[in-house]
Amino acid sequence: MAVTCGICWYITDRLSHHPYSRSYFIYWETFMRLASFLTTSLTLSKIRAMVLKEENLILELLETKEELNQLRQSNHVDCSHD
Repeated sequence: MAVTCGICWYITDRLSHHPYSRSYFIYWETFMRLASFLTTSLTLSKIRAMVLKEENLILELLETKEELNQLRQSNHVDCSHD
């Protein structure tokens, strides 16, 4: 997606005849935009993965807590019969 955005921006600049003081600046700006898009994309992807992992850990923790509570209750019932 980031690469597509960079290419679209380049094409838009070319078709709109955006003025640059040096001819190679269009390539420099395209590269910088692409780097920016890639950085943003990779950062958001990493954040999403971390949030999903945290959500899974919370679910696992809640399940483990519930199992522990059930074991405590069954252990408490067993001890009271002795």
